Amino acid sequence: MDSDNLVCLCALSKVFAYKSAVGRQLIDAFGGPAAVFAAPRSALRDALNHADEYVDALTAPGLLEWACTETEWAAAHGVDLLPCGSARYPFRLAQCDDAPLLLYCKGTADLNVPCVLSVVGTRKATWYGRTTCRKLVERLAGLPVRPLVVSGLALGIDGCAHAAALENGLPT
Repeated sequence: MDSDNLVCLCALSKVFAYKSAVGRQLIDAFGGPAAVFAAPRSALRDALNHADEYVDALTAPGLLEWACTETEWAAAHGVDLLPCGSARYPFRLAQCDDAPLLLYCKGTADLNVPCVLSVVGTRKATWYGRTTCRKLVERLAGLPVRPLVVSGLALGIDGCAHAAALENGLPT
């Protein structure tokens, strides 16, 4: 994906963070991320069924500048931006209607391995919860098929799972 489309996709991802299906419909309707931002306001209103809050967000001054800064920051810090549908984007996630338009990824983990363990838990983890999480990940590391550990990276159980994965040589 060229840099203009990546910047525009980053901006769309910000606007449609929790409504990515709507962002995807716009991309399809206009023929690409950059084409969305080249469209006149009236066309955006029509495509969005007059949802002016989205039209206002898409035409807000500074949105594309923010997205440009965001993509530059990612490049400078070794963070890969993975557009939905790209080769490194998790194919299982891409099957969801509300799959994020863009993922941020740092490192070399293969996000399309056969076995993936998704961990979601409380941010205020108890000693018992952290201990159980560590033991679970440690036992999974001993299996012939070693899972990739993924989460939302929140504090608590999510972070504990990633730390345990690193301690046990699992990809995360």
